[in-house]
Amino acid sequence: MKNNTSDLKSCLQQALRIAPNDFSLQEVKGLIARALSVVEGVEKKRSLREQNKADRVQQKLQPIQNPLNVLQNIENELTNQKKKLEEIRKRKSPMDAIEDEELQNVFG
Repeated sequence: MKNNTSDLKSCLQQALRIAPNDFSLQEVKGLIARALSVVEGVEKKRSLREQNKADRVQQKLQPIQNPLNVLQNIENELTNQKKKLEEIRKRKSPMDAIEDEELQNVFG
């Protein structure tokens, strides 16, 4: 983040402090105070932008940190599906296997 407003801000604060309390200079003091508030507004906007940027970077890093977990979950799911298929094959009766072979011989 740019940090080029600190000197300007301190100069404006000093000018506001040393300006005499003369009625004819009230407009000048008001303009200095307005300039000071604009500088502070710029600083707030910059800090918010910096925070938003840091949040976006963190959001982008979260998916990058989790691929191993995703791959592990996929691998676990594949293992579970393979186990289910094996159980189905084991439950199949020997007569069904013979019928399957006959059907393969007939239909090729």
